[in-house]
Amino acid sequence: MIQKIRFVMLMIGQNNMIDLKSFLLNKNSGITFSFLTPIYFLTLIFMAIILLLILINEKKIINCLKNNEKKFRIIIGTFLLFAYILRRGTFILFGFYNWRFHLDINFCSFVNILFIIYCFSGNKKLYTLCYYMVFIGPFFAIIFPSISSSIFNYSFLNFIIIHHFIFIFNYLFLQINDIDFSIKQIIKVNLFIMIFVMGTYIFNYIFGTSYNLFYSFISSKLLNIGIFNSILENKILSILSLLFLNYIGVLVAIFCLKWTIRKKELAM
Repeated sequence: MIQKIRFVMLMIGQNNMIDLKSFLLNKNSGITFSFLTPIYFLTLIFMAIILLLILINEKKIINCLKNNEKKFRIIIGTFLLFAYILRRGTFILFGFYNWRFHLDINFCSFVNILFIIYCFSGNKKLYTLCYYMVFIGPFFAIIFPSISSSIFNYSFLNFIIIHHFIFIFNYLFLQINDIDFSIKQIIKVNLFIMIFVMGTYIFNYIFGTSYNLFYSFISSKLLNIGIFNSILENKILSILSLLFLNYIGVLVAIFCLKWTIRKKELAM
């Protein structure tokens, strides 16, 4: 009898392990998250509700975060670091890691790493860079997601973490950090992003990889039409289009920053 119970427990454990492995390695099927699917709109609604609740209770939340700024950073940093280790560590553990696909030099993944470093270091200059980069990478990826994944896979959860969650965290950190708007600051941010983008393209050219921010927007079903495919195939036009998206993101970031600065001035 005892041996039968042990056998059943072992089988349950193995089944759970198989399910967990399928989840982490993105092998499950089911309800799909992709551009313009019901889940896509639900994630947007979820994020909008969270931001609305933050705005409604902004004074209480901001005062609490200011009094516990370091703890808040460490908690967020630990959360993002755990999610990152789980994502990459799983691929390494099960032998699926391939540097040609899994280096974190895609824009949003890189922003996630910078955000983690900021959370643990508290470096204000680094946060300024992260602030603008969130509006250039995760912001557009939230609107035009490039993935098509079952919601029962970790890739879906990871997408929500490094895009939707980081966007919300970015807004909260903006409220407790004093960032002043300056043209010099904008130039530095854009220069860093241009160097990063050009470096990624050079890396792709040398090693034959396909780490490409612009592709994430082109690959969405709404934009997947002839003219955009032609742009994607032309390296120069692809880079110019990416820079154009960059400036749109920066303009949105500037608007949000000036609005926040104005709110703080009125609150004094």
